[in-house]
Amino acid sequence: MHNKTNQPNMTDNANKRREVRCVVMCRDANGAPDLAPFVVSVTRQEYDDGHHYELAEEAAKAARYQWPYFTCDENDPAGKRLLNLFDWSTAKRISSADDEE
Repeated sequence: MHNKTNQPNMTDNANKRREVRCVVMCRDANGAPDLAPFVVSVTRQEYDDGHHYELAEEAAKAARYQWPYFTCDENDPAGKRLLNLFDWSTAKRISSADDEE
C-alpha cells in the first residue's frame, strides 16, 4: 500500500484524474538493470490504493522489461531523487481509464 504521508496535492473530487510520474526499476530485455519512466493517470482513490504502481509495472512488462520490479512515484523519497533524470514529455502515458475500455 502507498505511504499516505507522501500524498500528492490531489483535489477532493474523487473521480478527477491526476498524472503521477512513476519510475520502475527493473531489467531490460537483455537482463541489464534499467529504469523505465511512466506517467500514470489515476483518481485519488486509485492513488491511495497504490494502483498507479501496478499500472506502471504492467506497462513495464508490456514494454518487455523484466522482473523484478521496484516502483516509486514522484512523491516517494527515491522518486524525488530520480525525477530530474528523465525527459518526462517523452515518457509513456498510461491510465486506469484504459482498463475500462
